[in-house]
Amino acid sequence: CVGCGEVCLGAPGTGRRVFLCAGYGITPVVSLMETQLTQDASRAVRLVYASRNQHEIIFRDRLASLAQRHANVKIVHVLSQPAPDWTGERGRLDGERAAALLGTREADYYLCGPLPLMDDVDKSLRARGVSAERIRRERFLASPTASSAKPTAVRAIILQRSGHPAQHPLGDTLLCAGLC
Repeated sequence: CVGCGEVCLGAPGTGRRVFLCAGYGITPVVSLMETQLTQDASRAVRLVYASRNQHEIIFRDRLASLAQRHANVKIVHVLSQPAPDWTGERGRLDGERAAALLGTREADYYLCGPLPLMDDVDKSLRARGVSAERIRRERFLASPTASSAKPTAVRAIILQRSGHPAQHPLGDTLLCAGLC
């Protein structure tokens, strides 16, 4: 979803964009927000971002800068283990609370975070009348476990784009062979 820009974000001027993420889920979301604001700086953008504490807010300065530069950007941080002096939202997000913080039915929703949270938020948004077509998800999946199988012989490989030959030595990955 991150790389396709207009396909995911739709045509400029078609409504509010509302993002919900937790932890590392901010990674694709910040790119989507910046793309949205580049395409249409006047569109309302809202982010609800769950983190453990202030020190774990990824892209904290980048997000603050977006909100300072764009009056139509609203960012709500929700911390599950905040410092005593934290004045923002506190506690763990569940679907109902997240849906309430996200706001209006007249928006396109983008979710990225732990699957149980996304499922719960999706369910709560639908219960509030948001159609499935207006809810998009970005899923992070664990990479498959690396194989312990190693090449049993040196193999010649040809790099497809450049046409250059390379050797795939014993114990090296294809990536290493291609880069070395």
